[in-house]
Amino acid sequence: MKTILVPTDFSESAHIGLKTAIQMARHTQAKVLVLHVLEPPVLSKGAKETVFTDQDLEEKYMRYLRDIADLKLKGELEKLHCDIKIEHEAALGNLFEVLQTYLARENVAFVVSGTRELTSWQGKWAESNTEKLVRYAPCPILAVKQEIKDLPLAKIVFATNLKDIDQRVMQQLSYFHEVFATDLRILHINTASDFLTQREIMGLKDEFEKKGQLKNYTFVSYPDENVEEGIMHYMEDEKCGILALATRQRTGVARWLSGSIAENLVNRANFPVLTFGLKHGK
Repeated sequence: MKTILVPTDFSESAHIGLKTAIQMARHTQAKVLVLHVLEPPVLSKGAKETVFTDQDLEEKYMRYLRDIADLKLKGELEKLHCDIKIEHEAALGNLFEVLQTYLARENVAFVVSGTRELTSWQGKWAESNTEKLVRYAPCPILAVKQEIKDLPLAKIVFATNLKDIDQRVMQQLSYFHEVFATDLRILHINTASDFLTQREIMGLKDEFEKKGQLKNYTFVSYPDENVEEGIMHYMEDEKCGILALATRQRTGVARWLSGSIAENLVNRANFPVLTFGLKHGK
């Protein structure tokens, strides 16, 4: 049985992610695993003594926090009156190290993460956990700001430059199309700074179709000032359900210099954003 993983910090955004995951699990006969990660307290820089002088006391304190989290998880799930299999766990450790362990161990098909909108200025400095998941996770990440209530959705839109063709990503995209949407759109944004003629676009589209092996989709080339705005405008104009993108999962200086359209859209967009990591798809 496949697993849909839902990280939670008990916020309203996380609750929206959980309700969305439950809806999607009904369509896949997957189980939902709700995970709350407690990070141990850390010392401020320059501190010489540990927070706890007694290791046994520290362990008792962390067990106490885990028990509280466990009770919160149980209470939240009881309110939902679910008819599907839901498991919940509270774990101790670094958030992303714990998540990596669960992603590898639990046969996770994808992660549903509730997130809140950040402005472009906030996004430069205040990274969300969802944004970090997009950058590092080896499986698809679905970021939602509003609950997805009705499935299947009418349209899933995969935005692409038609050049980064990865077989694993194409398989994952096909899965989401078959299970969660009735219509697949392949979207190319044609910008002035990277302008392509219609003949060039169709040549790339034919190569994409040959290598990607996708079925039953509609191709759209949409002109706009830049890629990010073009995606936003198309999604708004067509009232599409989910935006899907492949991301190179850049880190460090490369990310700072080049940015990430996927991460920016996770922060900006009110519609659900589904990301596939190219770094893990090779």
